[in-house]
Amino acid sequence: MQALCISLILSTAAWAAGGDNPWKIKSDIKGKVASFVKSSPIVQEMHEFKLPNVMVYSIDAQQGPMLPVYDLLACLHLSNSKSIMEVDSGGGYDIAMQNVQFPGGVWDVDLRFREVQQINLLETQNVYVLDRIIVGTTRLRDTNQKTQLVRQLSKACFNTL
Repeated sequence: MQALCISLILSTAAWAAGGDNPWKIKSDIKGKVASFVKSSPIVQEMHEFKLPNVMVYSIDAQQGPMLPVYDLLACLHLSNSKSIMEVDSGGGYDIAMQNVQFPGGVWDVDLRFREVQQINLLETQNVYVLDRIIVGTTRLRDTNQKTQLVRQLSKACFNTL
């Protein structure tokens, strides 16, 4: 677990220097993301329950968006194709990933994105905020580490961590 924390700290520094939009999906992966969104049973079930594909933010809607939730699921899957992923909804999304490979070992990961209402120019819009991440038995509390871990878990979609 210590190796995971060191990896997150080092990649956070590189990510901060990475430019304007660190969440821009690589052009050669966009087709795979679109294919996942079209054909994934997880996303199809989300469509059936009329769960919207809205943006995910790390802290609040003022802290720049990460990705729309369907794209984020695709990136998590493409980066961890051997992992078993389950998604539950209710006031947000709970994503459970089993057997995720990290530099220091294999752990289960639980991510929670909480649904919040954002008011922008007198219009209300629902967005998702990164709420909780548990790796193995360790709960991450630092927002930067949580955000960076989501990025590391979805690394196949980006040029840099």
